Amino acid sequence: MKLKVHYHLHGDNIIECERAIELIAQALDATVHLIGGNPSCPVWQLSSSEQRIHVRCFPGYHRWSTSILDGLATSLREAPDALLCELRGNKERPIVAWEFCGALPAGNNAWQRSGRALGLAHAGVPYLYYSELGGLELDVRREPKSSRLPNPLVPFSYVAHSGRCSAPPLPVYVPAPSAPVSEQQRWADMFGEQDALDFLQALLRQTSQSPSAKRLIEKGQKAVLALIEGRRRSDTAPSEVWQHMSRAGNNVAAVAAKAEWPWKKKVSIPTTPSFSILLDMVSKRFGFAIGSGSMPLCVIPATRRRDLSKEIAELHVSDPSFTRWVSHGSGPLVMVWVAGFKPRGDDSRPDRGLLPLARMVLGPDVDILTVVYGPAKSVTWDTLRTEPSLLAKRNGLWEAIFQCSDGLLVDSRTQTPGQQMGGILLDTEAVDMPPDDQDSPNAWPTKLGEHDIDTCIHTIFHHGLPDQAFEMMCNPPGGDWSGVSFRANDSGKEWRWTSLPRVSATGAKRPDHIFLLHRSGAQDLLLVIESKDKVGSLRENVGPDLVQYVEDLLHHDPTIERNQSGERWVPAQSKPCLEGQRSVSIIAFLDTTDDRIAAGLKKTAADIAIAIQLKPERIVLRVFGSSDALLWLRPVLRQSEHALPWRIEVEINRLSD
Repeated sequence: MKLKVHYHLHGDNIIECERAIELIAQALDATVHLIGGNPSCPVWQLSSSEQRIHVRCFPGYHRWSTSILDGLATSLREAPDALLCELRGNKERPIVAWEFCGALPAGNNAWQRSGRALGLAHAGVPYLYYSELGGLELDVRREPKSSRLPNPLVPFSYVAHSGRCSAPPLPVYVPAPSAPVSEQQRWADMFGEQDALDFLQALLRQTSQSPSAKRLIEKGQKAVLALIEGRRRSDTAPSEVWQHMSRAGNNVAAVAAKAEWPWKKKVSIPTTPSFSILLDMVSKRFGFAIGSGSMPLCVIPATRRRDLSKEIAELHVSDPSFTRWVSHGSGPLVMVWVAGFKPRGDDSRPDRGLLPLARMVLGPDVDILTVVYGPAKSVTWDTLRTEPSLLAKRNGLWEAIFQCSDGLLVDSRTQTPGQQMGGILLDTEAVDMPPDDQDSPNAWPTKLGEHDIDTCIHTIFHHGLPDQAFEMMCNPPGGDWSGVSFRANDSGKEWRWTSLPRVSATGAKRPDHIFLLHRSGAQDLLLVIESKDKVGSLRENVGPDLVQYVEDLLHHDPTIERNQSGERWVPAQSKPCLEGQRSVSIIAFLDTTDDRIAAGLKKTAADIAIAIQLKPERIVLRVFGSSDALLWLRPVLRQSEHALPWRIEVEINRLSD
């Protein structure tokens, strides 16, 4: 029977899609069931007393016959974690987007997603930005250090930008799972989970979203003031300045310039002598803070632009139009300082959000001069000189710079004399572009890959074996490393280890999936899984490394605990009994020849290999290994077929020891 699908849900991965599904269900007070679609593109049914809707999930962008991001037409290429589209015949139109930020909101992580907020606002798509408050930072011994909070300018950007667009990006503050009770109480008046659900319900039922949107913005304003008052560093302007800025509309820069709060930028990477002179000069004689003296942006009052222009001219030979622009602008000038590149020259992804953050704070009219000083690769500077549009097309950092800046000055130690170009003017104009109706994609990827492997593993164990397999962690492409959970089978109590490192102290590797498999009358198993699209992409000895990572992590005390799923987390006062579980390392990938699978098992030293064939109507799992784990794996995998809408075939291939 062909299902009538009402919505399409695009997302970074299957986990982000299902987070959005759960929020929709909560907003509509609906139950959720996986009812069809195919293993790569599942369909969910949401049933409430008022309606029944079907939502098809498309995990992973740019994998389908059409890309929803092409029709979105944002000024920046950043994609949200999840994007819901309403279906109109064979067309789809974006109606709401989500961001789920589980990282500690400090440093450049705090503004990493600003490009998504700005781009979606220009496209007229509401954007619910979930951000955790009060999360604990851990030291190398996994001991709590302190709660990490964002610089006030980041939440201020959402409040400031909300008054400039018809579909504002809405901050939704939620308690971090690791937040102590004192921190949860401190921020309680600012948490907006229910307001976000009210907004979503109104949107889907086509009633006014204004009341809930207003509440979220007001809570964002409260959060800004609370962050200012609680900030331990002395680099933040007093609350009176922030309040003046919040009422300034598009004149935030002018208000900040008038306040004359000190600004000083610290740089920890090697730079050129001319850059050091420029930075020192601006810090001491020209620049003032925009609320925060430690953020990498400052404002130059209009009365000082002429003198600044002369000083820049002594350091750099620039285009005459650039010099006139710096000198003769009628309003204040904002300088944004972008390191932008890692030590080896790769672009720093979080810095993509720095220019969008500045535009959200300041509005579309203020003059912005971006200074790039990081150690980009030499080819970057050649392309910047000869084909800047190609550089922006290829690289999200440069795209943000070109889209959000009026002028550009590059001063990097990796430039050769022939690559230096001084200051240049950029031709930018932010235009609101409502999304076009987009052709609906085919419900099968153009090419199968790692997304499909992760979706399959997650679906089989998490949804196919809900009473037997507990999902401790799932980290598909684009996922997060927010934590690993453990649940006691007898009581339902959960413990969680947060702030996961990429590798353990012994150099072992973080897995893509961990499942706790409960077996009646037998030993519980920890299934530790590494997934790739091809078996040849798996690294040597990854099987033991996966197991070692889990053992190293679980050796430490958990960070938080709760008595039942759905309850608030609290700091851990106990620890689970971890004796008696057996760890099984598994590698999973798209099916290939038996010889390659056997070679992959030998190379990775894993216990089991699962080669996966995905078809629109069925999943074929070819399981290889010499471990006795094969004896129980087949019946377990076959059990999931009863809970899933697809046929599952399991083929066991025991290799000789």
